[in-house]
Amino acid sequence: MVADKLIPNIRGLLSIPAPKETPMLDIPTAVGFLRSDISGSRRQWDEARIRKLACRLGYDLRKIAVFGPHTDRPIHRLRVLVSRLDVDAIITLHLEHLGGTAPDEIVQVADVITVEPQETYARWAIAPMREVARDR
Repeated sequence: MVADKLIPNIRGLLSIPAPKETPMLDIPTAVGFLRSDISGSRRQWDEARIRKLACRLGYDLRKIAVFGPHTDRPIHRLRVLVSRLDVDAIITLHLEHLGGTAPDEIVQVADVITVEPQETYARWAIAPMREVARDR
């Protein structure tokens, strides 16, 4: 009904059409991750590189988490952060910041993207076609 789509002005004398709803774009989200002992004096530069890659790949970078060498259970803490922020990916400079590999605990809930080399460890793997054909 047209009357349902009208908004009265402040005095209620005139009605103006309600603004059109704009569709929300589903922009992927990410957190950056660095270890301060690995980045050292390059930390600001490393953070800038993470921001640049996130922007280039179209991610909304929510924050960059920086853990020190004495952080207790860093992978678990990162996993909790990913879950709480409900992000799609973690962007880190390279796998050394994650202990040398893309941890299963993280890859189960988010993609892991490295700046150098630029690689993505995806949480959803697609089976090769010959394996799919065998399953039928």
